[in-house]
Amino acid sequence: MLFLITIACVGMLSAEESLTLSVPEEILSGEEFTAELSIVPAEFSNGAVKVEFSDSLQLIETQWNLEDPSLQAYDREKNNGVFLYSDSVSFSGKIFTLRFKALREEKNAYVRVRLILRKPGGEDVLDSTVTKPVSVIVSKGGNGLKYAGIGAVLVLFIAFIIMMIRRRKR
Repeated sequence: MLFLITIACVGMLSAEESLTLSVPEEILSGEEFTAELSIVPAEFSNGAVKVEFSDSLQLIETQWNLEDPSLQAYDREKNNGVFLYSDSVSFSGKIFTLRFKALREEKNAYVRVRLILRKPGGEDVLDSTVTKPVSVIVSKGGNGLKYAGIGAVLVLFIAFIIMMIRRRKR
């Protein structure tokens, strides 16, 4: 189940235009998930993104979802990225996708993304940050290995008893 949060951008974008970050509300420790940043609609020529996230999450992959920009890059060490068009473009939809792995349990994990979009002259179209909580949980069926271990011990114990009974009969 995806939980969406929409933040209207005051001043630079009209009321109909907004920034949306979608992430799952809950993820199992050890699993991967996708976070998608969407914009509806905007006209711009360049932009930047800054990503922050909990220590319990590992960023695996990023992707700009733009058609033929002059430049697009993402620096994993600094967790920020940029793109550039030679002219102004109009865009609506998923602008940036991130893939994470949940490393360990953390009820208050989060993903935070700041997106800045600018017109050719450098005027900001959008400068907004959105933060989404992600609850990383231990598998609800996490007792499977524990019970498998108990079952294995029980089988070995029964085999030992059978072996001892056979020895006594000889």
